[in-house]
Amino acid sequence: MVMAISLITVGTLDSNDEKQCGAILVISTSVLLVQVVLLFCEVMDWMLAVFLPVYFHSSSPFYRLLPFIIGCVFCTIIIVLLVVIDVTNETSCVASLFNQAVTSAYDISLILTTFCVIAITILLGKKLNTSPHAALLFHFTTTLLLLEIPLLLITSLKYAGKEKAGNTVMEANNLFIAVHYILHSMFFIYNHEDYRVS
Repeated sequence: MVMAISLITVGTLDSNDEKQCGAILVISTSVLLVQVVLLFCEVMDWMLAVFLPVYFHSSSPFYRLLPFIIGCVFCTIIIVLLVVIDVTNETSCVASLFNQAVTSAYDISLILTTFCVIAITILLGKKLNTSPHAALLFHFTTTLLLLEIPLLLITSLKYAGKEKAGNTVMEANNLFIAVHYILHSMFFIYNHEDYRVS
């Protein structure tokens, strides 16, 4: 719901308005951060289930939710810092998206996404039974194609000084994030079974 409201809000704002431009970037980046942090929390949940099954299945609901609570706090702190940085930044974000400190969130998201891809690859190498393997393979494919590769391209273009191309990819990346979110939701709506290792 938060991501959907954020996307709707972005659509109603005028990206050519200097006052609203910073808000658009923060909201847009927040959508990315929320999705990546959620994925990170889910992967940590999987790692606990596979490598610490005794702890995982004997722990209380609070400890089962702890990775997601930590992720929520972590994401909130980053978003607040981005808002503060954006408000105090005198550089025009209309002229250049890369001049805004808010784009540093892409670096953080790339690091977290890379960790998720590596972790899921390790879990796939464990050759779990059919149900968990299908879910992990889904995560790996969507994360690699819709998050990891676009984020890697954005970061590479940013540090290579290819500003115009980078801006285009950054705008398209929001579309990839939305697709990832939709596919992620659809997969688990139609697969209610707990895929974690028992």
